[in-house]
Amino acid sequence: MSLFVDGLLLQLSDIKQLTQLLAPADDTNYTRLRTLLQTMYDLRSITIRSVQVINVVKVESQRLLLTTHQTSGMWRQATPDHSHTDVTYEGSDKLEPIWLDICAEVKLTLSMDVEDGGKIKSIDTRQLEHVMIQLQPLGPQDPLNIQSYTLNLAVFIRDVPLDVAATLRSAKLARAIMERVTSYQKQLNGVEVLTPYALIVIFPQSVLDSLPFTRDALVTFFAQEKVMVLFMTFPP
Repeated sequence: MSLFVDGLLLQLSDIKQLTQLLAPADDTNYTRLRTLLQTMYDLRSITIRSVQVINVVKVESQRLLLTTHQTSGMWRQATPDHSHTDVTYEGSDKLEPIWLDICAEVKLTLSMDVEDGGKIKSIDTRQLEHVMIQLQPLGPQDPLNIQSYTLNLAVFIRDVPLDVAATLRSAKLARAIMERVTSYQKQLNGVEVLTPYALIVIFPQSVLDSLPFTRDALVTFFAQEKVMVLFMTFPP
């Protein structure tokens, strides 16, 4: 390990420090949290007005993620009696285990607008073949517009030298394994849960000084793969 990795592990194991990472003071629109939520949930029919409560309820450092493989087959027996059995075996792959530097569970209370949401204001039945229903928009503080979501985070901390391809492979492999081995609801508050964890990769700020490409290019590249990239310094 490096001073950068070790230092951030200690820093972000503190709930207050991790909360500041997710919702920095200058991010008044909570863009970072909104982006992570959209990684986990299909929020195309929802507009988030504000984030009212951020509660980091659990932080774990260095969670082990074992890669596994599954082998299926059939066992047939002809004598003394005919029998047929399906067999499935799951064991560890020869790949190296993956370590998630930080895992966290964050409870969020959101004020939002739901598409087609609202109370019925009036129904016009004067022309029965064209029944008109008018919805009364819900206010931002209406109980129907205040909902709770869980944001699960898996954080990778990488030091120099920067290896973009290896980092992306590790992140996508971790996501594939977590989707296979994690039990999670596929629906929450009427929206689809796309994946059990949102992924963050943290690089040192200093790495940008020696790269032939820009910070924005890196951020955009990883964002296309549903991975958030952040740049930090340690000590801060």
